[in-house]
Amino acid sequence: MRAVAAAFLLVLALLSCTRGEDGVAPLSPATDAGATCPAFILDRHDGACVDSFGFAARTYRVACVEVPAVLVDVAVDARWGRRPVHAIAAVPSAQALAVVAEDERCGTFSLAVASDISTETRTAIVDEVERAAMLPPDLERSGPDGGLEG
Repeated sequence: MRAVAAAFLLVLALLSCTRGEDGVAPLSPATDAGATCPAFILDRHDGACVDSFGFAARTYRVACVEVPAVLVDVAVDARWGRRPVHAIAAVPSAQALAVVAEDERCGTFSLAVASDISTETRTAIVDEVERAAMLPPDLERSGPDGGLEG
């Protein structure tokens, strides 16, 4: 697990240095104009499609991208849909956070990415979070020697 988190941090650190001025692409089809919001967004906001929130002078957009529990860290001083927002291990909070989704399709936690980061950084974060979500839930016991510690 430490190796996965270290690799994730290295990729994000390298990509966060290349901040582009290329505009902000939509985070997911759910946030495009005319698209249907995922159910968890509507549920948290009494039927309104509120897919963004502010934290530390930044705006974050919520998407249906599952953040695996192994990456969910401490709660930060922010709320979205009356629920706490959490840091993501090895991801600067200025780039992405995790929000409670409790949605069958979008996971227990979903990804919220800062709207002012480059498209390359956004894509890298989404790709790494999706890759982490595909790892075995009990990674520590899945190695040939019974674990990754040591």
